[in-house]
Amino acid sequence: MCCEGVSSLDYLYGQQSIYMNVACNKLYKKSLFAETRYPVGRLHEDGFTTYKLLGMCKRVYMSNSDLYCYYQRENSIMNRTFSEKRIDEYFVYRERRKYFSERNLKEYFIENEKTILACVFSLTLRIFESDWSELSKRKYYKIFREDLKKNYKLLCGIISKKQKLLLDMYLVSPHVYIFACYIKDKL
Repeated sequence: MCCEGVSSLDYLYGQQSIYMNVACNKLYKKSLFAETRYPVGRLHEDGFTTYKLLGMCKRVYMSNSDLYCYYQRENSIMNRTFSEKRIDEYFVYRERRKYFSERNLKEYFIENEKTILACVFSLTLRIFESDWSELSKRKYYKIFREDLKKNYKLLCGIISKKQKLLLDMYLVSPHVYIFACYIKDKL
């Protein structure tokens, strides 16, 4: 199916977004990689590049055919214990923020901000449950909190009341947010 008339970037935040963010289910023209490369040593490397590649496309063709088989190994990076490398997911969205802002792509910028918030909330809980040192945990809580503070007004205009309440708790302290999440799960 040809998706002409629709921006290829629309697929980043649409119903198929989970499939559009990964590299493994696409065929690309070689010319797209003239200036764009996957970053070395990063986890979520496809997230750092897919949006750039889609942004360069005039057309995207999609097929519903199963043409790819994905095999997950027990010892793969994504199946290992939660590590600091997993925080790269957050930095993917921070990089996208800059990309969308520089190109005045407001719709994508706003969707990306919502994704950053969801990512921060998710990663915070994963960090809390990890066996990392308290120093490492606090380092990321601080990075996340400063980012959310800086973008507070924008976020308040685009998120639900429930998300705003969670955001406000997070800004008081990430531990208040974590406590609220655990209380909610117990109810």
